[in-house]
Amino acid sequence: MDDYIWHKTNPMPGRWPTHLRDGWEYVFHLAKTKTPYFNADAVRVPLGEWLKRRGSKPTQRDKRKCLSATGSGFGVARSYWYGKESVLPSNVLTLHCENRNVGHPAAFPKQLPEFFIKLLTPDNGFVIDPFSGSGTTGLAAVHLGRQCLLIDNKKAYCELANQRIGGLE
Repeated sequence: MDDYIWHKTNPMPGRWPTHLRDGWEYVFHLAKTKTPYFNADAVRVPLGEWLKRRGSKPTQRDKRKCLSATGSGFGVARSYWYGKESVLPSNVLTLHCENRNVGHPAAFPKQLPEFFIKLLTPDNGFVIDPFSGSGTTGLAAVHLGRQCLLIDNKKAYCELANQRIGGLE
């Protein structure tokens, strides 16, 4: 046991000398009700080109349920996808990191709050960000036609967010 050094994994995103680059990060959605607004249609993604290559009519094979090769027991009939234009996205979003210096150490790309604002607020809805930092959520909210209230405990970040939203990057 003395030959091993145990490291506590740091939960913060970024580069750490003792573990690999994070591939995901939790995003929390706070709501006042047990059944908050949820518009999955607002974030649908187009179906892949594979369906167009298969032709316009399902084959007999497509009509049969094909079981997963993993042995899980799950499967799908490919004919289910014919006539559809879009599908729900995965619950893992793949976005590029924010690489501009916006004056905050944990800035994220505007596409992240845009996704959740479309999913979780109606048109002309209201967005509250209690940890607004550099104001990226506010920029996304205004861009999507929502009202927003941004809160941060550092005056410098409040001023930064106000400048960014006032200039509408």
